[in-house]
Amino acid sequence: MKKFLFISALALFVFNSINAQDYALTDSDQYDLSEMSLTDIEKLTLDRENETAVLQETNDIAFGIIGGLVCSTIYGDEADSFDNRISFHLGIMLTMLMSENFALHGELLYAGMGSDYEDTTGDVELFDTRRGGGGGETFSGTYKLDYLLLLIVAQYYIAEGLSLEAGPQFGLLLSAKDEFTFLGETSEEDVKDQTKGFDFGVSGGVGYEFAMGLYLKIRYYLGLLEINDFQFPGNESWKNSGLFASAGWFFN
Repeated sequence: MKKFLFISALALFVFNSINAQDYALTDSDQYDLSEMSLTDIEKLTLDRENETAVLQETNDIAFGIIGGLVCSTIYGDEADSFDNRISFHLGIMLTMLMSENFALHGELLYAGMGSDYEDTTGDVELFDTRRGGGGGETFSGTYKLDYLLLLIVAQYYIAEGLSLEAGPQFGLLLSAKDEFTFLGETSEEDVKDQTKGFDFGVSGGVGYEFAMGLYLKIRYYLGLLEINDFQFPGNESWKNSGLFASAGWFFN
């Protein structure tokens, strides 16, 4: 009986030792390198490096700066007199890579938006009462709406460096001025009290990131909230929109 127990214990020890060795096998144990060609060994090494690179890239965070041009306008009811305004945007950006093809991207920007316009006082009663004139006079100007923007988008990589993006944009109004020329005189009025302080909409676009860190992007913003905060004959509803052309640089 003792001999049987001794043999059983010895067999169990040997079995466990073999299992432990199998569990600890390395690539060199799993593959007989002596029977592999140099090309096969290089391919195996490259596969291991690629797997390591993918693991290292997951949840990577890249920080950078971004800026460029904004071609904005105002759309909505009774907005035919509005035209494109060219301004700029500047800020910081952050990208978090969630997987090989998916990332979250955020930007905090200062941006000039608004619209140029041209109309006659007889067409818009607001300007008749606010600026005087007997009616029919031509006036032109620029609504300068400056915002602090927070953009949060999901990015999907359709090819190396090339991504599509979509998501919400939030805007906090910093200043609102109406610079206009009327009856031969140029003036500027603060219209912040006539403009809503918060803006919200959706953004979509396409971007390309170069290996060196250069980032190029173009996106379109469509505002969903009214920006005018005044009672106006006809109850006009005005909203922001804009095309953003950006260039940025990632530091890491």
